[in-house]
Amino acid sequence: MPPLGQGRHADLRLYDMGVHIIMRFPVSPKVRAAAYRMIASLPGVTAVGEVTDPLGRRGRAVSIPRTTDTGESEGVDRLVVDAETGLPLGPVRTSDLQVG
Repeated sequence: MPPLGQGRHADLRLYDMGVHIIMRFPVSPKVRAAAYRMIASLPGVTAVGEVTDPLGRRGRAVSIPRTTDTGESEGVDRLVVDAETGLPLGPVRTSDLQVG
């Protein structure tokens, strides 16, 4: 695996790794909670509040903006979580044309 990098790149890599752990591995609630806390602590991550995912399910979301190496926006990533169970509903990536 390549190094994490520095600054914004490292934050995005950590966000991606946390989402991957939450979504792809059969982890215990404690490990999932630790991944959520790590994601929430990253610079640039914001609480979005209640949202509807592409499948019509309601949940709470956090988001992080994606940028190129030159700082241009590539959109926003959101992680939607079922507020009652704490289980992930899924990641959502939006382009700048869809943000708003």
